[in-house]
Amino acid sequence: IIDGRGHRAPGITVKADNVTVQNFFFTGCAGNCVWTEGTNNVVQDNSISQVYYDGDDIDGLRFFGDGTKILRNRFFDILKGAKRDAHLDCMQTYATPRTGGGSAGAVIADNHCEDTDFHQCLMVEGPGSTDGGGGGGGVTRNWVIERNYFRCYANQTIALRDAHDF
Repeated sequence: IIDGRGHRAPGITVKADNVTVQNFFFTGCAGNCVWTEGTNNVVQDNSISQVYYDGDDIDGLRFFGDGTKILRNRFFDILKGAKRDAHLDCMQTYATPRTGGGSAGAVIADNHCEDTDFHQCLMVEGPGSTDGGGGGGGVTRNWVIERNYFRCYANQTIALRDAHDF
């Protein structure tokens, strides 16, 4: 368990299994504030804002792996600086060989995602997606998405591509 106890941090990257990241105020992050790869990781009770462009996309949180739980986080005021060609999402996963493939058994619950710059609040791209991801193994399926407050202004609230049994 990595407990921020309410402290500010410029982001975190987790590449391990069974890790919980909680109680941080992530702000001033490069590209995304939380990146997690692994099995059975949990991201809960964090505030996430102010992400700046670093040459790729801008997302509040990116996650990869089976059994991920994203619970009770608040995403707001995401864009810091110039947007350039970034596509802003609250949360995103995509399946590529580098990220380990699809993500099964995720739970996305009780989060608050609201920002006028969000294209999607939840962007999910499985192994067969050809839009920015794809090519990885495994499957993206058996998720629960419940009790979230999602409000975005550009595209879809939730985008599912090659994702099943939600």
